[in-house]
Parts: sequence; structure tokens; C-alpha cells
Amino acid sequence: MKHIYTFKQFIQKPLLVALALLAMSSNAWGATLTAKVAVGSGKGSAKVEIIDGYGSKKSETTSTNSTVKTVTFGMSYLKWGKSKFTATAADGYDFSGWYTNSACTSGQVNENPYTTAISKNKARTDQYWAKFTPRTYTIVFNNNGGSGTMATLDCTYDVNKTLTANSFTRTGYTFTGWNTAANGSGTSY
Repeated sequence: MKHIYTFKQFIQKPLLVALALLAMSSNAWGATLTAKVAVGSGKGSAKVEIIDGYGSKKSETTSTNSTVKTVTFGMSYLKWGKSKFTATAADGYDFSGWYTNSACTSGQVNENPYTTAISKNKARTDQYWAKFTPRTYTIVFNNNGGSGTMATLDCTYDVNKTLTANSFTRTGYTFTGWNTAANGSGTSY
């Protein structure tokens, strides 16, 4: 028996078939890719992004220690692509690596951003914690025309440290405090 379709029927029927195939493919694969990211220690932010082979993206960002953010892609949408982990250190901190545990003691990867390849139709979970280390710095005391010497003071960012008491002397002057500029126009401490 020969079927005769109107133009409207011809357009509608192939679309229904295509939608049904997508639904069946989605149920048949049943696999997902999950990427999780968190800040393990220090200050900064960590972002995870899943990018499929078609350029579609999903992402999450966290800046709170131990708060895990999760991105999931169903394999019906994801045939290939990558998961990308990007760390951004806060002021005074340096990125010290991605780790596979929350204590930031194992599975270290130093690439930033760090990208993992996604194979077609392979379910898996990637989870990394970003470690940020506070910078250290040294304070050097200058006698500013006076006499005497003082030892340097080693410090760590975000850790309060009491400045060493003044042991410099200068005839005709009274010590009024520390400053970052010799003429007193800088930051006073």
C-alpha cells in the first residue's frame, strides 16, 4: 500500500523519530561524568568545568574550604570532551597543587589549569582539592640615619606577628614608630 503524505506530515514524522532515538540512546547509555572540586587548604577559589566535544559547558566554583561543588553531565549529551580544573589564589597565597584527598596529601598534580580527557561513553568521577599556601616574607629594619642593627623578621601572610622592639638610636630624635617609608609618608605600624 502506498502512503501519500502532505508536506506538513512529511516534516513532522522525521522529527518524532529523531526525538525517540535520542531518548532511547540516553536510557541505553545511562552513564554520567561527575567532576567535583573543593578548596582543601589556604585561601583562593577552585573551579571545575566540563566541556563536551560540541563546546557545551557546565561549571561550578567554590572558595570555601571543604565545600565540594559538583558538575554532572549525562552521557547522552557527552560523547567526548574534557573536565578542566582551574585554581585562583587569593592575595598573599600561591597555588600549591591539585590533590585527590581533602587533606591535600596525596595525588598531587601541579598543572593549573588541570585538564582530564573524557572518553566516549565512559562513566567516571574526577574529584580534586586545590591547595593554596600563604606566602612568606621578610621584614628588614632600617636605622634611617641612626646607629645599630636589628635582625630581620620572617613572617607568613595572614598570620599576625608583633614587630620587634626598636633597638636603633639616633641623637636628637625620638622613636615614634615603624613606617614603610624613610620620610614617614608610608604605612605606619
